[in-house]
Amino acid sequence: MTINSVSPNPAINNQIQSNEVSSNTSLETNSFENYLAAETLPSIDTTKKPSVKELMDFTNMSFEDASSILYGVVGSNEDSRDWNKILTSSDVLKTAKEETAKMYNSYTAPLEEVVDETEENPVKKTIDVQEGNIKFLQTTQTNEELGVDVVSDSLYLAASNGLLLRSAGNTPKQILDSLDAFGFSVEPLKNLAQNEKIPENIRTLLNETISYSQSNTQSYSTLELLKNSLNLVDNSKTEE
Repeated sequence: MTINSVSPNPAINNQIQSNEVSSNTSLETNSFENYLAAETLPSIDTTKKPSVKELMDFTNMSFEDASSILYGVVGSNEDSRDWNKILTSSDVLKTAKEETAKMYNSYTAPLEEVVDETEENPVKKTIDVQEGNIKFLQTTQTNEELGVDVVSDSLYLAASNGLLLRSAGNTPKQILDSLDAFGFSVEPLKNLAQNEKIPENIRTLLNETISYSQSNTQSYSTLELLKNSLNLVDNSKTEE
């Protein structure tokens, strides 16, 4: 008998926990409104990685965005991003995400296997497929109490060498938010969704994520067109 689960296998979660930083990480916080109250933005040392407070002060970035881009996407991994390039750019958050994607896509070292199949009741990896920075991993482990095999199907964010970074999520919004946090592209999801090795429910989720991404892009474009039209109207009134 086999039980299917869409939740990550606990053994896999233990392997990637060190690569994650909880959103509840204890860091010095202050209200965003207090930072907006400052009349001028302070200078910052662009030669090194800033603290959360320094980044918030310098950019008016929210605490959530600052803590995520500084620590949440790095975890225990070495931060090799170009902070001078990031802090001197016109869009710090966008550039930081681009540097994050660049960092994880430069990983070439052989990957230490994340599934240990040598234990008494091993986790067996049955499917491992990666496109871009998103990986589908199916594992099987015997539930000795029930005497059944439990199959876990999960999507993960991964570096170019396959290093698992974090769970990608279980909904289209969660997956897109995860990809966006690391600056990873949505495009590889299209190839992954066409891979017949992957269970149908996961391929459906991937296709729903692609559609959700496209609808968000169209909504954003419509909003930008509306804003531009309003600006043109305001400018014409000013000229009159």
